[in-house]
Amino acid sequence: MASYNYQFIDDRGSGYFELSQLASGGVYSLDYLVEVARGGQLKSFKIGDKWFTSEQWLADFIQRVRQDLSQLSSEPETKWAKHLGPKPIRHWHFTLINFLIVLLFFSWLAIVALVVALIQFGRA
Repeated sequence: MASYNYQFIDDRGSGYFELSQLASGGVYSLDYLVEVARGGQLKSFKIGDKWFTSEQWLADFIQRVRQDLSQLSSEPETKWAKHLGPKPIRHWHFTLINFLIVLLFFSWLAIVALVVALIQFGRA
């Protein structure tokens, strides 16, 4: 387990430190730590407006994050690239192109029908 050099809540060895102290260490931002604490991914508790966690809880969180990342990187690209890679081109432009092609086809069909009607009208 990694050793962290942070001030604890009190000198009696409670084993808890503030998330703001961890964030000042440069590993994670305070916003991120509070977000994962609120979401329950990092075991922690809140006293007043301060969040606290233990060294063991932090180590467990880091281990889970590393495990998730290693599983993600071991999956074939086709499984995870759709979530992390560039977003695919939306299909609305294909719909617009298809609409224009259909419109052109029916316009051509209408012109042909008009020419045929004029030819038949001229014969009568």
